Amino acid sequence: MIKMIATDMDGTLLNSKKQLTQNSIRAISAVKNMGIHFVVASGRQYYNIYNVFKQHNLDENVSFLAENGTIVFDKGKLLFANKLDDDLVKSAVELVRKTPNIYPVLCGVDFAYIEDTHPKFVSEVTKYFDRRKFLPNVLECLQHDKITKIALLDITSNSETYAYPIFKHFEKHAQILISGPEWVDLINKGVNKGSSVEMIGDLYSYNFDQRMAFGDYLNDVALLKSCKYSFAVENAHENLKKVAYKICPSNDQEGVAKTLIEWFNLKF
Repeated sequence: MIKMIATDMDGTLLNSKKQLTQNSIRAISAVKNMGIHFVVASGRQYYNIYNVFKQHNLDENVSFLAENGTIVFDKGKLLFANKLDDDLVKSAVELVRKTPNIYPVLCGVDFAYIEDTHPKFVSEVTKYFDRRKFLPNVLECLQHDKITKIALLDITSNSETYAYPIFKHFEKHAQILISGPEWVDLINKGVNKGSSVEMIGDLYSYNFDQRMAFGDYLNDVALLKSCKYSFAVENAHENLKKVAYKICPSNDQEGVAKTLIEWFNLKF
C-alpha cells in the first residue's frame, strides 16, 4: 500500500510551460484526501515551490524537499538544512568568476543570492527563486545565511558537456549534480533528494515498499532509488530511465497525473 508519493517539479510534474495542469491539481488533491503523504522534491527554492502549491490550495500537509534535498520543510516547519563549507563556496565562486557563460546562485535558507545582472541569468533565476537578493559581492551572504547549494547557470544550455567538466574536480569535496540542460548544482556529499525522502520516510515510518516517486533528470536518480515504485517520465534523461521501475507518459502528457489516476483508480 502506497503511503508516500514524491515527485520532481520541472520536466516531471509541471508541463513545458511550467504549469500544473487541472488534472494534476485534481490528482494531487485526490491522493492527499486518501491520506497519502505528498512530497515535492525539487532543485527549486522552498519559497518558490511552496507558492506554486499554495496558489492551488495544495500546500497543506505537504513536505517540500528543496534545493535538491538540502533544505527540507515538513508541513511548514524547517526540518533540515545542510550547510556547505564556506571555503568550498568561495572557491567555487572564484572559479565561476573566471569562467565565461556560467553564473552562480548561492542558495540559502532565507534567500537566493546573485551578483550578476545578465538578462538570461536573471530571467532563469526569477523562474525558480521567489526570495532572492542581489549583492555586489555574492559572498557577503555567508555572513548571515546558511548556504546549502550552489546553482550554476550555464547559458550555453550544455551543462553536461560544458559546465560539468569545469567543476568536476569539486567532486573531491562535494556532489556535482546535472539538474537540467542549463544547470549544475554543488551540494554536500551524502545529501540528495533520495536521502531526504528517506528522512521523511523514517519520520513517518513509510518503508521502501510504501513509497512512489517520479522524476526526469540526473538529479532524480537517488529519488527514484529511494522508492520501490519509481517512474521516469517519457521525456526523462535516458540514464534515469535505466533506474526506474517503469516509464510513464511525458510531463506534457500529464504523466504523473495519469499514473496516479490509473494506480489509485481516481474519479473526478
